Amino acid sequence: RVKIRDTRSHRCLIVTCVAASELAVSSISYTDKAEEYDERRNYHGPVLENLDDRMKHAIIAYLNERGIDEDLNYFIGAHSIHKEQKEYVHWLKSLMTFV
Repeated sequence: RVKIRDTRSHRCLIVTCVAASELAVSSISYTDKAEEYDERRNYHGPVLENLDDRMKHAIIAYLNERGIDEDLNYFIGAHSIHKEQKEYVHWLKSLMTFV
């Protein structure tokens, strides 16, 4: 989840993405007050794929301008692999001290 916040007005977009073979936006929520955002109560917006093509492309361009793009997707994938390996090694060491 990525939050894009306007620091002057405190408005905020909450972008829920899935990093897989490509970055997929699953929902975009909006709130007037970022600090009061409640995931359970706020409307998550329609599925991005169901939007008009012009609106969809405008949203994707807006996100890309802010670094929410394929480079971020690659970074998330690489970081996830690194973190998983680090946690696995820690788990092995912990297990060895127990056994």
